[in-house]
Amino acid sequence: IEVDSSSLDINGSVDGNHAFVVDSNGQVAVNGEIGLNQNVASVSISAGSLALGGEVRTHGTQAYSAPGSITLAHAISTMSADISFTGPVTLTDDVAISTNADGGNIHFIGSSSTIDGNHELMAHASSGNVTLDGAVGDTTPLDRILLSGYDIAAGRITVDGDDSLMADNHLTITASRNYTEATYLVADNDGDGAGTLILLDDVILTPTVGTEYLLIFAADLDMQGNSSINAGNSLIL
Repeated sequence: IEVDSSSLDINGSVDGNHAFVVDSNGQVAVNGEIGLNQNVASVSISAGSLALGGEVRTHGTQAYSAPGSITLAHAISTMSADISFTGPVTLTDDVAISTNADGGNIHFIGSSSTIDGNHELMAHASSGNVTLDGAVGDTTPLDRILLSGYDIAAGRITVDGDDSLMADNHLTITASRNYTEATYLVADNDGDGAGTLILLDDVILTPTVGTEYLLIFAADLDMQGNSSINAGNSLIL
């Protein structure tokens, strides 16, 4: 579907084992589900702004790009293929993103791909990687965040509740952050002795007042430059 500049509303469900492609310069709203009755092959939506109001299921890749805004309201999943977002993301409900058991990468691409909204975000990539290039919760803190995958890379994260970053291999923190409530930073989640928690140059982890605890589980700790960890009430290694 190609739309030059006007808005496009898709109100019904979309099914069928074929690629679903939308290319628009305007506003695109997908108000129905995609792939719930029969998984579609793949989804690619490029727009000025994008609202995904329904659940999305595919066999293959999903790519969403909108420099104005992307709003998410329901679960998004693939059968072991990549999922990517390019543009600022707002959660309007709790959202679970999954590439299922055999892995596929989940990537919020570029520093402009921020994530905001007072809801919960779960991103599970199994043997794939999870990468958050943009800040999380800077404008509106998330209620809670849970990331799991093989390698995880994330920058500044602001949440009101617990947050868990659980990597089977390496967990890389790319920006300083305050942590609140219980915070879990896990590398080597699979226990094979090969996971490293990496704090890039000058990353500082700082508790807010009343923080419950920070738990770090990793085979190795790589604190680069002048990176530091401030324990707050309790640091568990």
